[in-house]
Amino acid sequence: MNKYFLLLASAALIVTACQKETPETVFNPENDRANTTTTGVGPVPSTFTKKTIVEHFVSTTNGDAPMSSWALEQVVRANPNRVYSTELHWNDVMALNQTQRLLTAMGVSALTDPTGCVDRKSFGSQILINSSQFSNAVSANLTKPVDCGLAIRSTTANRAANIFVHSGFTTNFSTPLNLTVYLVEDQVISSKSAFAQTNNMNNVAGTPFTNMGNPINNYLHSQVVRRVLTSAFGNTLSTTTINAGSSIVSGFTVDIPEKINPNSRWKVIAFITDAVTNEILNVQQADLGTIKNWN
Repeated sequence: MNKYFLLLASAALIVTACQKETPETVFNPENDRANTTTTGVGPVPSTFTKKTIVEHFVSTTNGDAPMSSWALEQVVRANPNRVYSTELHWNDVMALNQTQRLLTAMGVSALTDPTGCVDRKSFGSQILINSSQFSNAVSANLTKPVDCGLAIRSTTANRAANIFVHSGFTTNFSTPLNLTVYLVEDQVISSKSAFAQTNNMNNVAGTPFTNMGNPINNYLHSQVVRRVLTSAFGNTLSTTTINAGSSIVSGFTVDIPEKINPNSRWKVIAFITDAVTNEILNVQQADLGTIKNWN
C-alpha cells in the first residue's frame, strides 16, 4: 500500500512558485498589489504547535457515512484548533478527482465503508482506518514533536481569491518537503436530491440519526473539499536545506467556485508533507479572506 502511495506522490506535477522570505523582504507578487507594506504575518516563532488532519472519504450513497462523520466531529471538538477534518467525496455529486488519486495511491480500487487517514500516516498497519480508530490515531499524532508550521493570509474580490501560505521552520530542514492546499466549503446543505444522505441508522434506536429519514434530506455536509490548489500530492516546497527561523511563501490565485449552499463558509486548509514518506508534518486552517498567523 505505501509503495504505491510513494510512487504516485513522486510523480505529482509541480504547479506553483515559491519564494523564500526574509524579515526585510515583503512578499508582494503582482496579484497582491494591495499589500505594499506588510503581510500581516509575524516572524517565525521559536516553537510550533503540532496539529493534525483527518482526510475523511465519504459518499452520500453510503449509509454508514453519517455516523462516521459524527464520530470524527467529536474528535475535532475534543481538540479545538488542533485537529482539522476534510471530506473527500466519492461516487456522488461532490466527488473530486483528488479522492480517487489518493485512494489509488493507497492501493484502494473501491470503498465499501467510510474511512479516513490521519496525517497520511499508518496507524497500526493501515493508513486507512475506520471512525472508531480516529481518536486514538489523532491522540498519538498530537504528541509528536514538530519543527514546522504554517500561517495563511488571503483576500477575495468578487469570485477571485489570492491565497498566500507561509511555511516556517524552527530547525534546519534537509528533508524534501511538499505543500498541499485545499479550498473547503463548510456547512453544505442543499434541498436537491443529489445531496441527500443515505442513512443506515434511521431504524436503529439511540443514534444521532434515528428517525432522521433514509435518505436524510437537507443533510449537513461538513468540510467538503471543493478545490485542490496544488498538485495531487503537493507542490515542491523545498529540496534543499532550509535554515531555522526561515520561511517560504507560496502564492495561489483561484476562481472561487459557486457555493452549493449560499450560507456556507469557505476555508483554506494547507499542510506540509515529507516528500519521501508523504506523512503530513503540520497543518493550518483559516477562513477565506482572513489572516491566520502562526500558532
